[in-house]
Amino acid sequence: MNSNKIKAFFVGLLVLGLSVFPCLYAQETEEQTELPEVVIKDTTGKFEVGVYYGRWTLSPIISSFEQDIVEALGEEIRDAITAQAPVPVVPTTYEETFNISSGGPNYGIEVRFYPQGRSGSFSFGFSLDKVTMRVAADEGYVRQDYLGGAYAEAEGTGEIVFKPLFTTLSFRWDFMPAWRVTPYYVMGLGVAALDMENVDKNYASYEYDGEFRWTSFTQQVSGAETKSLQQLEEEGDTNIPNIIPLLWLGLGIRANITPNLVIKGEANFWDGFVLRLGIAGRF
Repeated sequence: MNSNKIKAFFVGLLVLGLSVFPCLYAQETEEQTELPEVVIKDTTGKFEVGVYYGRWTLSPIISSFEQDIVEALGEEIRDAITAQAPVPVVPTTYEETFNISSGGPNYGIEVRFYPQGRSGSFSFGFSLDKVTMRVAADEGYVRQDYLGGAYAEAEGTGEIVFKPLFTTLSFRWDFMPAWRVTPYYVMGLGVAALDMENVDKNYASYEYDGEFRWTSFTQQVSGAETKSLQQLEEEGDTNIPNIIPLLWLGLGIRANITPNLVIKGEANFWDGFVLRLGIAGRF
C-alpha cells in the first residue's frame, strides 16, 4: 500500500470521527438535561377527629380471680345473715355459689395527628375515654351452718362497679395508608382518678333474701347494702389505689368511606378487653 492510500485512509477516519463526535456530544447533553421523576407526597389530612362506642369485659380472664370474688361476696352476706340471727349463734361450715359476669359500655372522643399527612402510616392521638367496669355475681346461693343444728339459706347478688374517665395518649401505625381499607396497630398509656367517696360512680353492693332455721323455728332474713371505695378500704384495712393506670394494645381495621370520612373497628386489650366501632373526620 503506497503512502497516498495510507494518508487517504487516515483522513477518512478523521472525517468520520469529526462527524460522529457532535452526535455523541448532543446525545450526552440530552441525557444530562433529563429531569428526574418526582414523587409528590399527599401531606393533606394531618388531623383526624373521631368518636367511638364499644363494650368492656373481663370475660376471657375472669376465671383467674373468680373464686376471690365469690369468697369476698359470700363472706359479706354470711356476716349480714349472722347479725340477724334471733339467738346467739356460732358459725361453723358454709357453702356459697355465684355465677360471675362482667361488662360495661365504653365511649369516647379522640384527636389524632399524622405528621406526614395521608402519605404517612404513623400517628399519635389524645383521647378521653369513659368506661363502666362492672363485675357482677348473679344467681347466687349462700348457706351458713351454726352450732346446735341452726342454719341460714339465702339467694343473693352483688356487684363491683368503677366508672373512671381515662385520659389517654396513643400511637398508631397504619399498615397500608394508601389503601382504602387497611389494618392498623395501636398502643397507648392512660390514667384515671377514682372518686373514693362517691357511691354513684364507684361502689360495691350486695343484696340477699332467705330464711334462718332452728328446729321448728323459721325467720325471714334479708338485706342490701352499698359501700363506697373508702368504706371498703376502711373495713377491709386495705389500701385501694385512687389512681388507675391504663395499658392499651390493639388491632383494628380502617376504611375510607370518602377522602374525609373514616370508619374503624378495633379489638383491644384495655385493662380488660374492649371491642368498639368508631367514625372520624379527617382534614
